[in-house]
Amino acid sequence: MALTVNHPTLKEVVVYTTTVVDSSAAVSMFGRAPFRGKIVKWGVINTGVVDSDRVFTAKVNGTAVTGTLTVAASGSAAGDNNSSVPTAGNLVAEDDKLEIASDGAGSTASVCVGFFVIQVA
Repeated sequence: MALTVNHPTLKEVVVYTTTVVDSSAAVSMFGRAPFRGKIVKWGVINTGVVDSDRVFTAKVNGTAVTGTLTVAASGSAAGDNNSSVPTAGNLVAEDDKLEIASDGAGSTASVCVGFFVIQVA
C-alpha cells in the first residue's frame, strides 16, 4: 500500500540500474521509483565508448523526460559520469517505471550503469 505522506527525514535517493549497451539493438535499463518525488538528475556511467557517440533518453512510465544525454566516443573512458538535469516530465509517483534507453549506436559492447537522483517533491 502506498503511503499518503513521505517519511519526514527522507530527502533524496539514487536509483541504479544496469545493462550491456551494444549495436545489436536499442536497449533499455529499468528501475522503479521508491516514493513520490522529482527526478533532479539522471545519467549513465559506462566502461568507455570507443567507436561512436551514444545517445540516451530517460523515461517515466514510457514518457520521455525532457532532454537527452549524448556520451561522446572522443575522450570517453571507463567510469566517466555523464548526467543530465531534466526540466519537465520528471515527476514520479511510488512504483513508477523508470527507464534509460540507448539508441543502439556503435559496434562495441559496453557495460552501462544508469542512475536517477530523486528528491522528495
